[in-house]
Amino acid sequence: MNDDIVQHNYQVDASGAWRTWQDFGGGGYFIQALRNRDGRLEIFANNPGGVHHRWQHQPGSTWLDWQQL
Repeated sequence: MNDDIVQHNYQVDASGAWRTWQDFGGGGYFIQALRNRDGRLEIFANNPGGVHHRWQHQPGSTWLDWQQL
């Protein structure tokens, strides 16, 4: 997180090089990342507007937009 903006980085292969940091949109604190049973990643973050989450459409695919819980 940089300047109240969530950023992410990833590896394509377990032993591969890391990609460059990318803006993940939104901002917050107390950020948690979890892997669902089906392999999709999901992120939760608190901010003054409440608790929000963002998740992968399918494992290893694109991310859906932030949604307030």
